[in-house]
Amino acid sequence: MTFEVTQEDIRTGRQGGCCDCPVAKSIRRVFPIAEVDCHYIYPFGMHAAPVIRLPIRIETWVMHFDSCNQFLHNLEPFQFFISAESFVAI
Repeated sequence: MTFEVTQEDIRTGRQGGCCDCPVAKSIRRVFPIAEVDCHYIYPFGMHAAPVIRLPIRIETWVMHFDSCNQFLHNLEPFQFFISAESFVAI
């Protein structure tokens, strides 16, 4: 499954708000009721299966987005892929 973080997601994303960051915005285009934290996607809400582990590089991107204002000026749109192996049993 491929997700696309657009320039609009980056522009309107909120630092420190896992559910409103650019990555979460891209995920909600596929899973409209998804909840997202810094490590996992809950496509059907926090208390429903499945849970999907974010790729490490996306976790790192989110941490940089949340912590560094200088980082925000150089952000480009990107895509990321989540494989079936990223699904976690709860």
